[in-house]
Amino acid sequence: MARGRELIWTDELDRRVKLKLQAGIAKTRIAKELGIHRCQLLRRIKVLGITDDNLFETPNCMPASHLEGFKRARRGFHVPAPLEPTYYDLLKQGVPIEEARKILKIKKD
Repeated sequence: MARGRELIWTDELDRRVKLKLQAGIAKTRIAKELGIHRCQLLRRIKVLGITDDNLFETPNCMPASHLEGFKRARRGFHVPAPLEPTYYDLLKQGVPIEEARKILKIKKD
């Protein structure tokens, strides 16, 4: 029951839901536009097999370029990608951040 009326899921409706999800529209808003409850939409998304991983089928998704700047601003220095696992291992071992930076020979910004 869709807020007082019967909702029949069609291919067209499924396509519209998928396009709205790809556009980044919130699930609660999509449900409201369709006149159904959010839990009904979530069940349909599960039936369709749509996950956050396969939502965007094209490989040309926007990269998360903001992360590098965010990490640099938070740390005060940039850890190159090949050194990040070693950096995190040192931190897990209890090595202070400044000492880990010196061990890996990373220059401060």
